Amino acid sequence: FTTKEIVVYVKENSMPVAIAPGDMSVNQDESFVLEDEGSYDIDGHFLTYEWTDGEITKYGKMVNWEFSSRGRFPMNLHVRDELGGADKDLFYVKVNGPPMIKIEHPSEIKVRESVILDAGGTRDPEGDRLEFSWTVGGTELAGENDDRLEYVFTQVGPTSVTLNVRDSYGARSSKRLNITVAPQPELKKLILI
Repeated sequence: FTTKEIVVYVKENSMPVAIAPGDMSVNQDESFVLEDEGSYDIDGHFLTYEWTDGEITKYGKMVNWEFSSRGRFPMNLHVRDELGGADKDLFYVKVNGPPMIKIEHPSEIKVRESVILDAGGTRDPEGDRLEFSWTVGGTELAGENDDRLEYVFTQVGPTSVTLNVRDSYGARSSKRLNITVAPQPELKKLILI
């Protein structure tokens, strides 16, 4: 019976280093890109990338993401090498909510009568400054960038009024009113005898 000595050299696996993007601000319901910021493995192993907010997980060095609600959310980038070594990096995404539009208007609108559409009740969830633009019948009204619109409709029938509101971080909301412009009542002649 003979024995043979075999020498095995085991190289210790160094853990990879995850480098996520820094904290960021985005708008609700708008797609944005998350990209690895240079994660590496000192041993030169191939890395896999996993992004998660605790509910949703996506894979890849670069992924598209979108939040359907506003708030501040923790995110993690997990990287793993071929030998099972892993690291993670935490960052936060602040999600800016869009303005909430409220328009008050008369229940009946008559042709050639001045009408006030009042969006003074419009609010931004974060209290940001708001910009307003009005469109009537598909035509944007230049210079009408206030939360109140005074307007005279010149044609009878159905038309639309759209208010677009944007906050100082670029989040947008839009509200469309479908209205019917009524004719003026006919004046009846009164004959006195």
